[in-house]
Order: sequence, then structure tokens, then C-alpha cells
Amino acid sequence: MSTNTLERVLVAESKAGDLAAFTELIRRSTPSALRSIRAIARNAADAEDLIRDTLVNALKELGSFDQRSTFTTWLTSNAVNNALPLLNFR
Repeated sequence: MSTNTLERVLVAESKAGDLAAFTELIRRSTPSALRSIRAIARNAADAEDLIRDTLVNALKELGSFDQRSTFTTWLTSNAVNNALPLLNFR
């Protein structure tokens, strides 16, 4: 099974309420999102808070993920959007 096919299956299962599938999506996608947040936050504590908020929001907003991009891209984009307000405080 290709990576894209596996991701589509994991997304479908996650949307159906399969927490194990969602956990796997998060396991695969969090490193990229966290790297992006760390580049913006430049503070480990802020980065941890932001990734936690991003993951909670991802679970809440999973239904809106339309798979026009990969899940990793979607999660990272959400993470960056959550982190951008920090730039206003520098």
C-alpha cells in the first residue's frame, strides 16, 4: 500500500472515530509541524503549548480536512497559523 493510500485510509478511519488511526496520523505528521512551530516560537515551552493546541484543534477540525493536501501539510499549516501571533510579541 502506498503512503498516500495509507494516509487516505487513516484519514477515513479517523473521521469514522478510530482513535488508533488518528494517533498514527499524528505520529507521522507531528515532527514536521513541531519543526515549523519551533522555527517561529524559538522557545521550547511555547512550541510545546502550540503543538498541543494544534493537535487538539486537528481532532476537532478533522471533518473539515478535504484531502486536497497531505495530512502533514494540513497539520503543519494549522500549526504555523497558530504560531504566527507570537511574531507580534517580539
